[in-house]
Amino acid sequence: MEFASGASGICHAGWSTVGRAPGLEIRVFGSRGAVRCQLSDDLPGAQGLWVAGPDGLFRQVFADQSAAESIGKAAPWWVDFSSRLIADFVAEVQGTPASGPTFADGVAAQDVLEAIVLSTQQRRWINLPLS
Repeated sequence: MEFASGASGICHAGWSTVGRAPGLEIRVFGSRGAVRCQLSDDLPGAQGLWVAGPDGLFRQVFADQSAAESIGKAAPWWVDFSSRLIADFVAEVQGTPASGPTFADGVAAQDVLEAIVLSTQQRRWINLPLS
């Protein structure tokens, strides 16, 4: 990816990446640090948010245990994740947006995914926005 600012990026998505725990993981690397968010039930404590500074060392800054605490036992990450997605969707439909990504953000994300697919199929750069 090339951004208007001149920055570049790489996107990778896959269901069977060797060495990765099953679940969701997003990593963003920049010139001044990095962020990693992981949702996984492969190992206890494997979900959370880690931040690395210029030294390159990741430090955990957030581990969400709200679902586990509310039912008195550890729940799989996908239970909390799914229930929050549904609650946010209902709030958006009712006109009370949640304090996070909006429907418009989701549309923009889909545009990026569609551009990636088109770029792969057509073997050329695709400019955003698509419309």
